[in-house]
Amino acid sequence: MSRWNKWAGRVLRRPSLMGSLLKDKLYSQFIDDPAVLQFQRSRYCLICYPKAGRTWVQVVIGALIHDVHNLHDIDQKMLNYEQTRYVGIPRLTITHDGSGPPYRDYYPPSKSYYHDKRVILIIRDVRDVMVSYYYQCTRRERLFEGTLSQFIRDHAFGMPRVMPFLKDWYEHRTVPEKLLLVRYEDMQLDKVATFRAIADFMDIRYGNDLRVKKAIEFGSFDRMREM
Repeated sequence: MSRWNKWAGRVLRRPSLMGSLLKDKLYSQFIDDPAVLQFQRSRYCLICYPKAGRTWVQVVIGALIHDVHNLHDIDQKMLNYEQTRYVGIPRLTITHDGSGPPYRDYYPPSKSYYHDKRVILIIRDVRDVMVSYYYQCTRRERLFEGTLSQFIRDHAFGMPRVMPFLKDWYEHRTVPEKLLLVRYEDMQLDKVATFRAIADFMDIRYGNDLRVKKAIEFGSFDRMREM
């Protein structure tokens, strides 16, 4: 990747660096970042704030696709862009849409870029998100030093970041071609119905609930802890 494209990629990932008009120009004309190309080519977008349940969805729906398409490689058992590309179904991009740590993933300059996408938006009780994200950032990734109270008030990780993220998506909920709102709590209360709804939204022809239940079993809590 050229020096220009590296710089352009940083601009697209950091809204504070540049005005929206220049970001749009970079996005449409100059950037050749693979993440941008993946977004452009994707039909679906899986979006959530960190620690809201994205990995669980990736594991269960990925296992379902793995079973439906009779794949053999265990590395292809995780829902992502490469899996959807490999099996030949409409492609899917996974992103925190700017809510995660800087440079972690790509997100477009504005919500208008989702106008032709089918978005799966995962949300979770923000109190649980804060606690889980705090331990993620302090014990596993060492991104934050301080107390839970300080973390909750932090503008880079805490409530001043998660609430605008949720508010922004609520205000732009009609922008995507279609949006499926998935609550983490619903995934816990009725796993089959919730994951079946995601599979239906993605037009995955799973046949019957037995395959959905098998995928849910693969994505059990104990197995998730091993990942």
